[in-house]
Amino acid sequence: MTRPCRWASAAGIVLLVAVALARPSWADDEPLPNRPGPSAIPTPAGAQVAVATPGGAGPPSAGSLGGGSQCWSVPLDAEGVALADTVQGRPAGDGFWSMQFCDGRSVGWQWNAGGAPMIPASVLGQRAAADLAVPGCEIGTSPRADYLIVRFETWLWVTCAWAQVSATAGVPGLSATATASPRGVVWAMGDGSTVACDNPGTPWNPELSAEQQRPSCSYTYRTSSAGQPGNKFVVTATVRWAVSWSASDGEGGTLPGVSRSSSLPVQVGEVQAVITR
Repeated sequence: MTRPCRWASAAGIVLLVAVALARPSWADDEPLPNRPGPSAIPTPAGAQVAVATPGGAGPPSAGSLGGGSQCWSVPLDAEGVALADTVQGRPAGDGFWSMQFCDGRSVGWQWNAGGAPMIPASVLGQRAAADLAVPGCEIGTSPRADYLIVRFETWLWVTCAWAQVSATAGVPGLSATATASPRGVVWAMGDGSTVACDNPGTPWNPELSAEQQRPSCSYTYRTSSAGQPGNKFVVTATVRWAVSWSASDGEGGTLPGVSRSSSLPVQVGEVQAVITR
């Protein structure tokens, strides 16, 4: 029995690293890197992770380990199946052998009657969210960033794809799609003030007159940037995205939001009036 124990330890490490219900790296509204699209969760021998059900041949059930135990099973590879068949004896009917883990430790073989192993929809939703390609944005201002003026309204906007982005993860018979939706922009203006806008802002259109257009997001500086590093303020725009998921079996829910930030140095000057006689 030492052989399956060694295999179980290695599989347990892969399992815990790859798919344990740990807090995602983006759970604290940190920017997400761009990642490729749909993917499944890899496990030993190319199988999929399944939630272990109580009972079955071999290992103790989750209930015998305490009501709060989190149990998973990893389908065995061909060598492991042959060993389990020899030692445990294959039960009648369709099914597959897996190695069961509860609370991060191996508890033995599990016979799973029925069809192919299935991963929980909620885990697929988290995996899909990890693949979301949330775009970055560029900051725009009017007047231009190197010529902002004290007590003169500055138009603010971000240029990026202001639309939902989605990613899908799946296993045979089940898929989940995660969707990120832009919810607004928080502007840190560099002088200690912030502005919150629920839209990307409206770019200034030089082909229209001032009377024909209005900003949907703006700020008015009260002091110049003189004396700041480089005589400039650094404006940071943080776009916040809400994330949700839905699965092909009807399940769904929300996940922690994510954000992407961009920065732009701006120079704010004062216009002095000169009176001549």
